[in-house]
Amino acid sequence: MSAGAIFGLIISAFLVLFIPLAPMQWVGIFFLAVILLSKTYSVAIRRSLNVTRSSHSINVFKFQPAVVEISLSNRGMLPIPYLSVFDDAGNLATRDQNRGVLALGGNSEASFSYTLKGYNRGVYELGPVRLRASDPLGLFPWSATWQLRSSLVVYPSVYPITLKTDHGVPAGSVRVWNPVYEDITNYRSIREYVSGDDPRRINWKVSARTGSLQTMQFLPAIGFPVMVLLDLNADHYAVRNRYVHTERAIEAAASIVQAAANIGQAVGLQVTGGIAQSAATAAQSAATAAQSAATAAQSAAAGSVPIAQGFPHATAILELLARVVVVTLPTREGPVEHFVQSGVRLPAGTWLCYVGPTLSEEQRQHLSGSAVTSRTTLFYVDEGVRPPDSLYDGLFRVRWVRSSGEDIVD
Repeated sequence: MSAGAIFGLIISAFLVLFIPLAPMQWVGIFFLAVILLSKTYSVAIRRSLNVTRSSHSINVFKFQPAVVEISLSNRGMLPIPYLSVFDDAGNLATRDQNRGVLALGGNSEASFSYTLKGYNRGVYELGPVRLRASDPLGLFPWSATWQLRSSLVVYPSVYPITLKTDHGVPAGSVRVWNPVYEDITNYRSIREYVSGDDPRRINWKVSARTGSLQTMQFLPAIGFPVMVLLDLNADHYAVRNRYVHTERAIEAAASIVQAAANIGQAVGLQVTGGIAQSAATAAQSAATAAQSAATAAQSAAAGSVPIAQGFPHATAILELLARVVVVTLPTREGPVEHFVQSGVRLPAGTWLCYVGPTLSEEQRQHLSGSAVTSRTTLFYVDEGVRPPDSLYDGLFRVRWVRSSGEDIVD
């Protein structure tokens, strides 16, 4: 009840009870009736109001605008002349667009929407929704909180990376020029028979029509599943600019995953890092790095996604990369040791991609001896110090993750 309603109630009661003049008493009764009707009006519109969210999960990439929409419906016949809406967006930058004022007619619906941006990857929580309204005279304002929660998943930035290889398994979706990988399901053309051609490829109908033997040709294509090993053990990175380098490593891993999905290849991920379980911002997630050693080890083991195909699977990996945080593990193990010890059997023709700081000679030897793959590439994070032979590795190909810019790798 507002101060105006209290004052009007006192004056009306005084006129009715203490002023014996009939006109004054009728005035008092009139104001009492107005106050009672205003109270009834306020209660009625509160009960008739319903609030819902259009989506319980919003997924965007870093710096990409996200649209949040809240639906409001008035199921009663009385209009709501004044309705204030506020959606709690935490520390996200909304420019005060997450609050607004609107009106709702009787038996009508309206939507309130605003745009926000996630400047850091992570999982954020939106809500609750707080509403304020009143009767037309403003005598009985009320406020209510709807516990409507929604999550905003901010994926790491993805940059273009070209995945080119001539090694893989036949009958894939990537075109190559090596005739060894000819796919009999991808018809190309017919040419004249050459001595040594497989007799099973002779097209006898065309040969009979042309009077000479004709051989069918097929388009060569390969497939190469991609497994990404991401190192987020804090001890492996230099203290200076550690946040920048680890974030860049996560963006490089996300770019590789997206590039593999774009060309129709299966992809998987293993990461030695923590997984933020709460809906916290990336800045808050950084504080999780100080968790206990046991919790860190459990989180590191949870950061694994098997190799599978399809954009929904790649999106699940991107969501994992949105939640992952840098941790200090109880041992100095990285994804190479975790991968070797796990004994995971990779599909034939898998392309293994390591992302993180430079590996030691022992780690490279372990990786070379255990990984049954057609190709392995080391994506080293550029922390400012490169050995003279940084572009040459006797066992693997090396590419460097740049510390800034859209050309994320050399």
